[in-house]
Amino acid sequence: MQKTYYTRRIFARAIDFLLVGLIVLIFEKLFESSSSGIFLFFLLYNSVVTLLEGRTLGKYVLSLVVRSERTGFKRSLALLIREPLLFILSPLIFFNVVYMSPVPLHDRITGVKVVRDERDEF
Repeated sequence: MQKTYYTRRIFARAIDFLLVGLIVLIFEKLFESSSSGIFLFFLLYNSVVTLLEGRTLGKYVLSLVVRSERTGFKRSLALLIREPLLFILSPLIFFNVVYMSPVPLHDRITGVKVVRDERDEF
């Protein structure tokens, strides 16, 4: 059975959300904007940073990395649609994990795995 690291993944998302929230707050204060784009920026941050680095800051702190068996364009596409899929399928993901499979639905659809990166262990 594949290990899923749910606790680490949840805390990594929390770290990322706090980071994005802080950035959006600073941006809104600097440019006196009242519209909050935190959700869109969060999706963009997670998609782009994961595509470029294989992990976000939260995943780096908790020694997790996103791996894909695909290469080239198919890998890029899978990593870019993974985040929107998480939010679109979020009601089904809970049901999927509890009753069917330990691997989240958005990861299974995109062919992605979140694994522990032993190089970062202390």
